[in-house]
Amino acid sequence: MDDVSYGRSVLRHRPSFVLSLNLLGDYFLFLGKCCIVHRLLLRENLRKAHRKHAYHLMANELKMGHLKVSLLYMALQLVVSLGFIFLCPNTPTAHWWYLIGASLVLCLAYVAFIRRLKDGGFYSHKWHR
Repeated sequence: MDDVSYGRSVLRHRPSFVLSLNLLGDYFLFLGKCCIVHRLLLRENLRKAHRKHAYHLMANELKMGHLKVSLLYMALQLVVSLGFIFLCPNTPTAHWWYLIGASLVLCLAYVAFIRRLKDGGFYSHKWHR
């Protein structure tokens, strides 16, 4: 079986597996979606430039080096991926629950991070209303 037909068979027979891999491969996009929701809640114009992504806040507001921020992102991605590989049973229901659970945990972590920045005085008035 060639690679193309194998990929098609995975998509046809395992859509939950493919959707679960979305979380594993799109961790950065997931945090971007959290940022968009945050900006919508603040009623900001989404077409204007901003620096509210968690990566920007860690690098610029907290003065963490870009290498440290990248290593932190890599470690979080590794934890999510290894959790999926080793903890998640190979059933569609388990894949959905892992996707929902991991998304919820990552979203709550983003909210906690933003609140901690705000409470610590790092999140100035121009960043948060």
